[in-house]
Amino acid sequence: MPPVERSFTVTASSSAAAGERHLTFASATPWATLAVTAIASLSLLASVLRRCRSGFDFTDEGFYVNWISDPWNYSASVSQFGFVYHPLYRLADGDIARLRQINVLLLFALAFALCIVLLRTLRDAQPAARRWHEGSLLGVALIAAATSLSFLEVWLPTPNYNSLNLQAMMLAVIGGLLADRETSMRSVAGWILIGVGGGLAFLAKPPSAAMLGAMLAVYLVLAGKLRPRVATIAVATAVVLIVAAAFAIDGSPSGFVRRIADGLSLSGQLAASEGVIGRLFRLDEFTLFSHQRTAFVSVLVASSVIFGLGLLGSHRARLASALLVLAIAVLGAAGIAGIASPSIFRYDLRPVQFLAVALGVALAARIAAKPAMRVQPEGGWAIIILLLVLPYGFAFGTNNNIWDTAQHAGMFWLLAALAIGVRYSPACGLDWPKLLPVVVLGLLISADMVFVAAQAPYRQTEALDRQAVPLDIAPGRSRLFLSEDAAAYIGGLRRLAAESGFKEGDPVLDLTGARPGLLYAIGARPLAAAWTLGGYPGSADVVVAALGSEACAAIATSWILDAPGSASAIPADVLRPFGIDVSTDYRVAGSVKATAELAPQPSENRLLKPVRGAEEARLACEQARH
Repeated sequence: MPPVERSFTVTASSSAAAGERHLTFASATPWATLAVTAIASLSLLASVLRRCRSGFDFTDEGFYVNWISDPWNYSASVSQFGFVYHPLYRLADGDIARLRQINVLLLFALAFALCIVLLRTLRDAQPAARRWHEGSLLGVALIAAATSLSFLEVWLPTPNYNSLNLQAMMLAVIGGLLADRETSMRSVAGWILIGVGGGLAFLAKPPSAAMLGAMLAVYLVLAGKLRPRVATIAVATAVVLIVAAAFAIDGSPSGFVRRIADGLSLSGQLAASEGVIGRLFRLDEFTLFSHQRTAFVSVLVASSVIFGLGLLGSHRARLASALLVLAIAVLGAAGIAGIASPSIFRYDLRPVQFLAVALGVALAARIAAKPAMRVQPEGGWAIIILLLVLPYGFAFGTNNNIWDTAQHAGMFWLLAALAIGVRYSPACGLDWPKLLPVVVLGLLISADMVFVAAQAPYRQTEALDRQAVPLDIAPGRSRLFLSEDAAAYIGGLRRLAAESGFKEGDPVLDLTGARPGLLYAIGARPLAAAWTLGGYPGSADVVVAALGSEACAAIATSWILDAPGSASAIPADVLRPFGIDVSTDYRVAGSVKATAELAPQPSENRLLKPVRGAEEARLACEQARH
């Protein structure tokens, strides 16, 4: 008997040691995953900041920089993003790369702040959730914030009305989470942020601001936070911000209203065949290619299985979940660092995959924690509903497919997945390691979108990493790395302009209809509009109307850049109402052949120089106007 007793003692001790090692390994795995993925998130951010020095889209980005660099040059506008970002342009000293980096850092910082506030709000309102270690909460928030980089899926990092709209929405949602019926400092700060976010959204895109206000109002009612007396703080803040902007931009509210009305009139002429209501309230078709549908189902199943395993009571199931998440995190980190095969990030994923993660988490919570899937106090469904519908509010009023635009704000769908995971699995004692599948999958999806965008940047023919020719854009202020064709073209156009007597700051009327960035690249002042957009039935009428707000002295001395034979070209007849006949009052200074990167199809751009005296041309313009 004594030998048997000794044997039993040894066996029990071995089992206890094995169990302790198992528990130690199981508890260490989430921390390892958190560390690896947090570093990968920062690496992804660093790679985006590095790539901000490369590439330039001469269409949309050309419009953005024309507007931001000198927003007071234009008297009609619906979006005022140029005025909002102009101080950042000055801070960056006109450096486009630095301006882009500031914009990306703003997006990431606001997303990080939103994730922290969201997780703390969900944690504090969930009695069954453990009091997470603050370091783990910050780590999860950091990883989730990387999903904001999915905004760059088409690679337009230069600040624009969409980036301002998203930043404003994040501020407003942070405010909505902090706001309450009481007048505590936290609550007042929340109501102020709602007002600031709403005001900035109005300056970015008025239709989205209206939809954001409606969505936040519904959320605040459902969450039991709305109280008219404290809600006036948000309204007053938004009004003060907009009125202050009106004085800063146009000197008076009446001038500001006139600016917006004129902007609406001009945009209406481009799409005169559609009614305003028809353009606003649309659903459009939500289309995905076959490989994207396959990816959607795969992400849904993966998130459901991995998250579901973490909810089960079995230690083995939860360990399996933790190991799967760690493997995905290591694979993603290796791909971001360039250690693993770059084919990891070539699946052309879309932000709609974040919605697949949310659906997978909801399915897993429903199956693995049936008793817990009930409406919780403190408006448990309210924040989830808000996060799910915010992308539609972001896209509301767009002229493009509304769901394609909504996906630029797809990070809200990923945050909805986090909210579902925390709020509707309380019976499982949910703690932060169980949220890792959500944020790790979100990081992997975001990294794929960033790397695919870098390989095929918007309206550019070369991958960003292969654009290696340094060129000064707007001489002396911004150096970007461009493709050989783009750099050769801009260099040729600059030489032609300089040899013809063009000076930086001279007005130029862009009749190409498609490449406003060319004017910025040679240092010209765009006449009439930041982008004289061609290819629409009302394009010529819009240019005539916009020229009506220009002084005759500027019109008289303006140069012309055109693209004969291009489908987007604007006819030179737009100058006839101002006493100008291009065939007699201008001569062709020269031409440069545009490559596919600078035009939908190869074409020739001509630079035309005025030949009449400035005073004679001014008098002819004024006489024609009268």
